[in-house]
Amino acid sequence: MKDIGNLGGSVSTATAINKAGRVVGFSNTPGDADSHAFLWTATGGLQDLNKLIPLHSGWDLQVAEAISDNGKIVGAGTIKGATHAFLLLPK
Repeated sequence: MKDIGNLGGSVSTATAINKAGRVVGFSNTPGDADSHAFLWTATGGLQDLNKLIPLHSGWDLQVAEAISDNGKIVGAGTIKGATHAFLLLPK
């Protein structure tokens, strides 16, 4: 077991891991104001997925539910005030 940290809040939950050891989940932000989806890798550490997508996309990625062995990430977030599923494709 390994503590992979958090995004500044008091709660962090991993939801999936792939064969490469990449972990996804969600974490509260500082002050526990929001929940953001994250990706953890051994080389990059814990990263807020909202910082890995285009700045003005309109999305607020709240939870990452699963990651495939080729790095595709699925989860849920909001855009224009409505909750939707998302799929992130690695470059």
